[in-house]
Amino acid sequence: MTWLAIVAALLVGISAGFILCSVLTLGRVDDVLHALALLIEDPTDPARVQNALDVLHG
Repeated sequence: MTWLAIVAALLVGISAGFILCSVLTLGRVDDVLHALALLIEDPTDPARVQNALDVLHG
């Protein structure tokens, strides 16, 4: 069961890395980093989560 969790974590990490890399290459680095900083400050704030989703969706 532990190996399944490790594989799942690796897949999530690779997917997140791919998405982040794709977004960063689109030239929206400042917007993405700002949204990430806001999420790190308070990840439970719905407005910040929505802002991050809006930035990722363009």
